[in-house]
Amino acid sequence: YFTLIVGLIVLVETKIGLIVAILAFLNIMAVFYAEYHKWFHFKEDAASISFHANMVNMLSVFAVLVIIVVFVTQKDLYEEQIIIAKDNNINDLETALQQRLNEINNIRTDIASDFHDVMGNKLASIANISQMLCIKSQQTNEFNLELNRINALSKELYEGTKDFIWSMDTANNTLHSVYFYIKDFGEKLFEYSGVQFIANTLPDDLENKTVSSLWSSQFILISKEILTNAMAHAKATEVYMSIHKTAEDRTLIIFKDNGIGFDIHSPKRKNGLKNIQARASKINTIVTIYSEPDKGTTASIHIN
Repeated sequence: YFTLIVGLIVLVETKIGLIVAILAFLNIMAVFYAEYHKWFHFKEDAASISFHANMVNMLSVFAVLVIIVVFVTQKDLYEEQIIIAKDNNINDLETALQQRLNEINNIRTDIASDFHDVMGNKLASIANISQMLCIKSQQTNEFNLELNRINALSKELYEGTKDFIWSMDTANNTLHSVYFYIKDFGEKLFEYSGVQFIANTLPDDLENKTVSSLWSSQFILISKEILTNAMAHAKATEVYMSIHKTAEDRTLIIFKDNGIGFDIHSPKRKNGLKNIQARASKINTIVTIYSEPDKGTTASIHIN
């Protein structure tokens, strides 16, 4: 019994083994207690047990220990095989997932390339041709007005398509690429306006941050609307764009101008602000806009 208790505790090392060992120990105590009080008539005591009987007992205990060792060894081998099989399955799934991601990235790159070659070039041609017709046309003012509308719409559609194609390309799925894409847009937008556009450089800890194509496309539209509004309505002399990390490990992008500001509760402004907030909600991003008449405007974009 003592040998079995030690074997169960040392070899099995499970709750069941511990429970069985405790029960065996209690059984021993019960037998000794019953023998001491002579509750039962025992035919022979330990001293009268023959050598042959002792050998049988020892061999029985040894056989039980061998069974326990074999059981525990097989159990450990079985558990190890299960762990190895699970690891192999995980590796296979990771490999398959990576292959699917690579396929998706290749498809996105092909779509972006094809879309640019077909749709983008055609829209650019329409915009250029309509602009040439506007310049060359000697027709009525109404005809010129329609040509101007075609030209404006085709340019808007081309710009939107260009942004979509750019965001679809997996090579541009970094915060660094998106930020400098907006920076380039701002520099071109204010180039001949007399407005000084100032943008800081991207911090090193944000250099390799990756973003999704959905996030980049929506963020580009939000940023363009903010900068375009500053160009059209702010009457500013300086427009700032900055990016940095907050104490809460979030990214903060700020657009600020020194223009005339506006009343954010004005009905004329509400639609534009709602459009910005709707785009921001799609990408789990918070946009706060602060403005007062004659105090400029500040738009803060908080990125998780």
